[in-house]
Amino acid sequence: RLVSRGATPRVSRRYASCLAALALFLIMAALRPSNDNDFALPLCDPDGTFHESSDSPSPRTARSSKSREQLSLWWEAHAKLADAARSYSETSAGKTTPLVLLGDSITESWFGTNMGEPEGRAEGVPEVLDEILSEEKVGMT
Repeated sequence: RLVSRGATPRVSRRYASCLAALALFLIMAALRPSNDNDFALPLCDPDGTFHESSDSPSPRTARSSKSREQLSLWWEAHAKLADAARSYSETSAGKTTPLVLLGDSITESWFGTNMGEPEGRAEGVPEVLDEILSEEKVGMT
């Protein structure tokens, strides 16, 4: 018997310290920022396991980006789109909205980029949209 009958079991300090260190390590591993090796991870495993939800919107992650720089550029483009949407909703309060377009991959090309990098197929798009969708018409430039 490790503990006599009726005695309160005691955990050794060494065992408690090991448990605390393990818990701290696991928490730090879960909260650590992605490193450059994470960008080499595939979005989908060979067995078909997909690492992002396909049925709900989600931001870019290390798995769906080519590099840390690209992920940063994507977040910058996302912020521009969010600001434009916020600006539009403030200027059009109470007005009927004939058309609303949502989505980052398509709307980011309006800035001439794809995941933060220049996109050849979108060349000239920002200038055309600036002309057609002037601030007076939709509140977005």
